[in-house]
This record gives sequence, structure tokens and C-alpha cells, in this order.
Amino acid sequence: AVAWARTRSIHTVVDEIFALSVHKPTNRPDHFESIIRVLDNQLGNDVHFLWGLSKDFGASGFRFAMLYTHNMQLLQALANLNIFSGVPNPMQMIVSEILVDDDFLDIFIEDSRKQLVTSYNICTKKLEEMVVPFVPAEAGIFVYIDFSSLLPEPTFE
Repeated sequence: AVAWARTRSIHTVVDEIFALSVHKPTNRPDHFESIIRVLDNQLGNDVHFLWGLSKDFGASGFRFAMLYTHNMQLLQALANLNIFSGVPNPMQMIVSEILVDDDFLDIFIEDSRKQLVTSYNICTKKLEEMVVPFVPAEAGIFVYIDFSSLLPEPTFE
């Protein structure tokens, strides 16, 4: 996607908000890998990375997210918004304590992953029992379900 966008001079914004919510991390060639690693942190001026605590940490109330970019023009433009959207110092301290605690993070992420997979398996088992088609997921908290067979007629109205 990045190569395609670059050939057309289009910026790429990569939102990795569910990056840690992969159901079964593997060493398969198609497993999730952060854009920062894929590009060896050589984002250039046209690739921008977003991440936050709301999904992977279930902490939407923290209102903590980040943009990582090498584009100085974008950073300068966004610097003017800091007064309106800055993260309060106490919240920055809490988040920094969480993110540097490797032992906590390892346990928390593994436990979250197990709970996510358990919930996903319960949901998809019931869908299979009810013969309701769905798109199998490898990550995230959503299940895309096709309820069209339950409609009285196939319309968008």
C-alpha cells in the first residue's frame, strides 16, 4: 500500500489502534507487523503512524493517542493544536509508567488476548450453530456478520 501511494504522491496514514489485539500471534509471513518495523523506521515525509490506548488497553477514557511522523511540516502544523488537545501531565505520567513496565505489559497483553479469543470463540460458535455467515477474524474486537438471510426481502430499504 505504501509503495502504491508513493508512486502517486499520496500520503499514507497507518492506524494501528488494534495492533496488540491479534488473536493468535504467529511467525507466519502474513502476521501483523507494525509499519514502523516494515519500513525500518524510514517513514519519510509521507507515512504517518497512529496508535492509542483506547482499544488494546480498553482505556478510551484516558483520551491518549499519538501520531508518529517524520514530516516536520505536519508536526509544526499540529503543534498549534497542542493547547486544545494536549494530554494532561498526570495522564502522561500514568501512561509512561504503564508503558515502561514490561512485566505488566506482557501479562496484561497476554491476558487480554486470551479473553478476546474466548469471547470471539463463544460468539462465532453461536453463529455457526445458527448457520449465520460471518467473516473469520484474526484480530480486533469485531465480528462482521451477514444477517441478510434474515431479511424478508433483499433490499437496502
